[in-house]
Amino acid sequence: MAQAGEGVNADAAAARMGATVQELQGALGRLCDEEVTDGLWPDRLQALQQRLAAVAAGAPDELLLVLIAGAARLQPRYGVHHALACAPIVGLAAAVLGWTEEEQRTVMLAALTMNLSITALQDDLAHRERTLTVEQRLAVESHPARSVERLRALGVDDALWLDTVGLHHREPDELLAALPPAARLAALLRRVDVFVAKVSPRAGRPGLPTTQAARDACLGPDGRPDTLGAAILRSLGLYPPGSLVTLVNGETAVVWQRGARLDQPLVLSIAGTSRQPLPQPLLRRTADAAYAIKGPAGRAEARIPWDPQALLDAARPLSA
Repeated sequence: MAQAGEGVNADAAAARMGATVQELQGALGRLCDEEVTDGLWPDRLQALQQRLAAVAAGAPDELLLVLIAGAARLQPRYGVHHALACAPIVGLAAAVLGWTEEEQRTVMLAALTMNLSITALQDDLAHRERTLTVEQRLAVESHPARSVERLRALGVDDALWLDTVGLHHREPDELLAALPPAARLAALLRRVDVFVAKVSPRAGRPGLPTTQAARDACLGPDGRPDTLGAAILRSLGLYPPGSLVTLVNGETAVVWQRGARLDQPLVLSIAGTSRQPLPQPLLRRTADAAYAIKGPAGRAEARIPWDPQALLDAARPLSA
């Protein structure tokens, strides 16, 4: 993943990951709303990407937990949170794929800006149970090209960045290795974009369980795991941080950290067998058969209240 910019302290940012994510989301929201064409907008966006990459490098599990848990809850600024959640995932997967630092950085920049032309519309649609108007449908269908136009107007002239945004909704018709660079980056971005969208609820429908959406993201057009899917799986694990799972002992737990094996993360139990919240989270190593993951949490378990930052604060002493 792209290297952090000077002066960025990822460990300090990770100490209050919830606040860090809120700060990054606010900064991205302001950039999405900005109409100023002073020539410095690309620099501001790239500085945000560098900061996000630094946090992801320093505390990837905590960042993923806060972002994925946030994506699974209806956000006031859905479009901004969606972009912010996609960016570190594509960066991690690009690193797994062995892509260059420039490609890792560019695919993150594309993730942050792929929906630039419809961010406000995304927010509106996420909170309303209604059929799209003809005008709205056209805006959604044309948004990759319109986002490219807006990026150009804001001063972006990086061809790989622009082309990746323009292609991010196009289904690739060749094997990954045969694709030109922008189409290759866009293919990864498209897969992660769909994963985060499936996790995210709307006013008219609930989101899919994170584990189901992650499995779907690993499947290629033929319905079988492929190169992109394998990279996403290695980046997120079979049970991504922030997922709610049920353990064989009946506890409900939040996935905290990816494990040595994709199906054996560290989790924090937040409720007992009766679904009553525990006074303090309990660290469970799912490699231990007594605490193995039975499967994703059901709808009743998903209603158990928990706060990502409070959970991380309580969990830190457990990892010491």
